[in-house]
Amino acid sequence: MRIIGITGGIACGKSTVADIFRRLGAFVIDADEIAREVVRPGTPGFEQVVAHFGPGILTPSGAIDRKALGEIVFRDPAARKVLEGITHPLIVAGIAARLQEALTAGAEIAMIEAALMIEGGRSRDLVEKIIVVSAP
Repeated sequence: MRIIGITGGIACGKSTVADIFRRLGAFVIDADEIAREVVRPGTPGFEQVVAHFGPGILTPSGAIDRKALGEIVFRDPAARKVLEGITHPLIVAGIAARLQEALTAGAEIAMIEAALMIEGGRSRDLVEKIIVVSAP
């Protein structure tokens, strides 16, 4: 199975490109979707993030308030590193599990859509080629 990455900046068209490949038969893995899954209430990622950043990052319903957490990690590089240290290994494990699903399903091509593929490094190690999407 060939594994190809799709990356690019925010709102540049990565999902549109991924959808085109999906319609052509590729097995598409959305790293942002996995990132949300690994911090859902009740998951180990959720427990670790809340243990480190405290209950102030929770919504009234008990989910992680992504905006509140974002305000912390984007102004404090050390906090961002902690969050990435918690979530990135879980995201990579989630991607690996989806790749196994693709393999089991007999997919010839799997695409990993991830905004930080080049910068993050871990997802980059999983792919043979990277498509960079750019829009002015």
